[in-house]
Amino acid sequence: MKILIFDLDGTLVDSAPGIVASLTHAVRALGHDFTPSAGITHLLGPPMTQVMAQLLVPYGDDRIDQGVELYRTHYGRYGISGSVAYPGIRQVIESLTSQGYALYVATSKRQEFAERILRDTALRGHFRSVFGTSPDGKLDNKSRLLDTMLAAEAICPRSACMIGDKRDDIVAAHQNGLIAIGVLWGYGTRTELIKCGADKLVEQPTDLLDVIVKA
Repeated sequence: MKILIFDLDGTLVDSAPGIVASLTHAVRALGHDFTPSAGITHLLGPPMTQVMAQLLVPYGDDRIDQGVELYRTHYGRYGISGSVAYPGIRQVIESLTSQGYALYVATSKRQEFAERILRDTALRGHFRSVFGTSPDGKLDNKSRLLDTMLAAEAICPRSACMIGDKRDDIVAAHQNGLIAIGVLWGYGTRTELIKCGADKLVEQPTDLLDVIVKA
C-alpha cells in the first residue's frame, strides 16, 4: 500500500478554532444570537453548505448560500490562520515520504484554502497533489472528489488507502474501492467511524505508521 490519500481538517491539521470563529461570525451576521456549543466540532468535515444548513435549522433560516459566503469571506481573512498541524503529524508525514510512499490530500475545503494551510504548516512539499472543492460546487461530494482525484492521478484504488476522521471520508473511500483508515484525534467519533465501516482505527498520529504498513 504505497499510495496514501489524506483528509485535511481533523486529520492533518486542527482547524476547528478558525472554522468555528468564522461560522459564528457568519450566523451572527445573518441576524441570529448564536453561541457555538462544545459539540459543534462534530459538525465539521462535510462540505460547508451542509454545516451551515445544520446551524441555521434552529432559526428556520434557509439563507444557506449567503451564510456560506459570509463564512468564506471571514475565514479567508481571519479564520484560516488558526490552523495548526496535529502533534506528531509532521514527523509521520516526513517518515512516510522517506519510505517512498506517494502522499495526496483530498479535502472538502476549498482548494485555495487547503493549499494555503498546507504551505503555512510546512506540509505542502510532502504531497504530490492536493484536491479540494471548487466554487462551482461540482466536487462538494467527497466520493466524487475522490473519484476525480483517482482518475486525474491515474491511481489504482487497490493500491491506495484513504485516511480521514469523518464518515464522509470512510464512505467515499469504500465507494471508490479504497481501504479506509479512521483517525480518532479529529472531529469524528469512534462510534461514527465504526458505524460507517472504517477498516482500521488509529488512536494517535504516531500509530499511523504501523497501521499503514499492515494495511
